[in-house]
Amino acid sequence: MHDEFASQGLVVVAVSDEGDKLVSDYIDSLGIQVAVGAGSPASGKYGVNGIPHSVLIDVNGRIAWSGSPYDLSKGKVKEALKGAKKRSSNFMAVPLEEAFGGRLTALAKTMSGGNPGKSLAALQAIAADEKATEDEKTGAATLISSIEEHAKLLNGQAEGFLKSYDVQKGLLVLDALAKEFSGTIGDAAKARAAEVRKDEKMMKELAGAEALTRAQEQASKIGASKAKAKFQEVVDKHKGTRAAERAAMMMRGGKKD
Repeated sequence: MHDEFASQGLVVVAVSDEGDKLVSDYIDSLGIQVAVGAGSPASGKYGVNGIPHSVLIDVNGRIAWSGSPYDLSKGKVKEALKGAKKRSSNFMAVPLEEAFGGRLTALAKTMSGGNPGKSLAALQAIAADEKATEDEKTGAATLISSIEEHAKLLNGQAEGFLKSYDVQKGLLVLDALAKEFSGTIGDAAKARAAEVRKDEKMMKELAGAEALTRAQEQASKIGASKAKAKFQEVVDKHKGTRAAERAAMMMRGGKKD
């Protein structure tokens, strides 16, 4: 649901009443990518009497649907999203809380659309332009700061992925930063990506992750018994990797031994 409807305004948040450590380990092992909260009292407030349980909240803050996530249809989600603000699903997109006018309008739109690198040089030129108005200089400085903070956030996320040996996602972010900000703030990301690619353990993790991705794609098209065999291949060929652990958990239905 997140992958399909995020650009249409859907925000998915997972909550658990269990502790930080247990929840954190579970997130790392399964590679969950949506926001997750631990130690939540939400189940009582939403009348949850069994898990898993989902609550769909519409754009007006009203509960549009509640029940088992297996019973949640795409039609219900589409109905709840009517009137929602569209947003870019591109992780390079810089979220902006205010509107900018004049010659900053197009630059802000480019940033929020997922191409902040195209805006950075132009914004720096405006900030240094003696003929620019004070409002333009202030706005340009604000947008430059937003770009730099977003790049810093993404760098931190990339390091988080690498720390948990999710090399596939880590390199995806680093490569995107290097490409978007080539010759400027992306140079450090490029150097870090090159360093990762020289690390033998990291490359083993990457090979395992790619194999697991292929297995998941194949599993969606074949029966359960054949899907289990695909995951077993990942376990056998990529022992000791995070991908092998995840494949083993998928074969057990997401439960740890």
